[in-house]
Amino acid sequence: TNLNSGTTKWIKAITYSNQKFNAVGWEGAYLTSDDGKQWNTQILATINDYHYDIINAGGLYVVVGFFNDIDPEGNVINSLDGINWNVDTMSFTPYHYGIAYGANTYVVTGSSGKILSSPDCDIWTEETSGSGPNLISVGFANDLFVVVGADGVILTSSNGHSWSIAGTVTSETLFEVQFCQEIWITVGAKGTLLTSTEGNNWNARNSGTNSNLKGIAFGNDTIVAVGENGLILQSDPFDTANVPKDSNVDSDDGGDESCFISTMK
Repeated sequence: TNLNSGTTKWIKAITYSNQKFNAVGWEGAYLTSDDGKQWNTQILATINDYHYDIINAGGLYVVVGFFNDIDPEGNVINSLDGINWNVDTMSFTPYHYGIAYGANTYVVTGSSGKILSSPDCDIWTEETSGSGPNLISVGFANDLFVVVGADGVILTSSNGHSWSIAGTVTSETLFEVQFCQEIWITVGAKGTLLTSTEGNNWNARNSGTNSNLKGIAFGNDTIVAVGENGLILQSDPFDTANVPKDSNVDSDDGGDESCFISTMK
């Protein structure tokens, strides 16, 4: 159902926690809803803020993005209740793209290979990523952070401080990484879809499309990927018993594609 959000600004990310939807976007757009139907719209911080991602983890709502589209500076905005916000504009990098929480650490990814870490969203440390491209998305599961970004870069860390490059499978930009059931999945430009059972060794899958894939989610025993021009791909029912181990995957055919055959909806 096409709903009235109350804004015409770009909405870039959404999360659900504490019985409420929270969405953020361009020019300070901040939307909340109890039911996903009726939305309250306000400005988070200022109209000069542009937000890429939002989470609720470690006892905080945290939003990342940048301030001032003319001379951008990366920022982090946090709140205990989703109502009153603290703004921290930082000079580490012009853009902050993604955020995740794990191992008692917040990790923020940014432009030009920047990674920031903090135990409390107060004091931030710039970590050495060992990579130069923009780092767009970060996830945490099974005691591992995974970061993906431009030029097909994939990085991993067990603590958010020491990072390793997990090899190169593609040169295409990777837009999002998620841990779905028992497997890591990342999607990107030109239909790129990669999987890994442990986050370090990755294999290309056949997504069935050359369109850019921007996001993924897992639920109800299926994986859904979304992309440009209204594209939605859905996997066959997910059977973890048949998920191939990376060491046994035939890279020529993508391994057991029965788990990932996609259909356009």
